[in-house]
Amino acid sequence: HCVTSLTDNATGDYTVNLSITFSSANYAVTGFATDGTGSQKGFVCGASGGIKTATARQVNTVRIGSGTTEIDVVEVGLSFFGDL
Repeated sequence: HCVTSLTDNATGDYTVNLSITFSSANYAVTGFATDGTGSQKGFVCGASGGIKTATARQVNTVRIGSGTTEIDVVEVGLSFFGDL
């Protein structure tokens, strides 16, 4: 439970705020996204030029095969890896 809050910035654009503090912003994030029905599959990527600090990361959810079309999804799974 390291997520304290999630900010919905826009369609498919979120900021994840963490309760832990990494030693720097040099950590990795991996994840998945789905609409919950299986009809729209997506993936999570770092927001280009977005927030990346020791306690927050901005991410986008993007439809697979659509280039950079951001979509809202009902399920997102994220894992953060780095030094605390």
